[in-house]
Order: sequence, then structure tokens, then C-alpha cells
Amino acid sequence: MIQAIPILLAIICTSAAAEDIYRDVDEEGVPSFSDQQLPSSEKIEVRETVTFSDPVIKRRLKKASENKEPNVESMGYELVITEPTSGSAVRDNTGSLTLTASIEPSLRIGHKAELLMDDLVIRRLSSSGPVSLSNIDRGTHEFLLRVVDADGEVVSEGPSSSINMLRFSKLHRAN
Repeated sequence: MIQAIPILLAIICTSAAAEDIYRDVDEEGVPSFSDQQLPSSEKIEVRETVTFSDPVIKRRLKKASENKEPNVESMGYELVITEPTSGSAVRDNTGSLTLTASIEPSLRIGHKAELLMDDLVIRRLSSSGPVSLSNIDRGTHEFLLRVVDADGEVVSEGPSSSINMLRFSKLHRAN
């Protein structure tokens, strides 16, 4: 037990030293960053990353996965958001996002395609192609394509696609 104390102290000291970041500027004014201190470098403060997790979306996703019927009739449609891929992070400070929707085969007479964001219909689609969206809030959003008939009944639904929108925050202004 006593022999383990020096090893434990060495591990703690090593991990604490690895958290320090140093900035050095060369003769041409180009900055470089390192975890090793040079005589001309200065230690910089690295602030903790702020993340956002919306519990409402998590509840909706959980509820939607519990309510899925395993034998939903697909009517032969293949509905996919091909770009950006699910799990992607998109940085745009204006909140602009362009999705690429794939709807195969073409919609039948009386059928309409809908694009949903976080369980709300945000756009009606007539065919495959790019869909431009604007002013999307920061955070993770779930997008989904579905086809409804003339009565508004869902006849086909594609897999959801999770996309994280990164936008500037006033909380992280440069000093």
C-alpha cells in the first residue's frame, strides 16, 4: 500500500502538468501552442468548454422510440437525409443549414413529403434535393423526413438524423 502512494502521486502530478498550455510567438509573429513551456512562452488560461444538452429533445426521442410500431407499412419509400450526415456538427454563426433530402421513388399522387425538426413540421417537400434552413438555434436537433397521404396519415418515415448546430455565444467573447 505504501509503495503505491509514490506511483499515485506521480500520476496525479503528470495529469495536472498536462493541463497547462503555453503560447509562443516566433520572429514573424506566428503564434504556436504547446503543453511544454519554453523560455519565451507564456501560460494561457483555457476555459472549460460549455456544452448544451436539451432534456426536452431527449424525452421526445425516447418517447418516439418507445412508440414506434415494428410493422409500419412503408409504401415503398426510401427517405434519407444524406447531408450533413447524422452526428455532424455544423458551425454557422447565422444558423444557416442546408440539408440534402433523398426521396425515392417520386411521390405518388396525393402524397406529400414533410421535413421535421425536433418533432415539428418545418417544411413541405415535393422532391429530393437541397433544403435551405435559416436561423437554427444552437444545440443538437433531430431531423426527419416522412410522407403523409391526403388525410394527413403517415405512410412512410425515414430514420432521424441528429445534427449539432454550433453558433457564436456572447459568453465566450475575447478579452
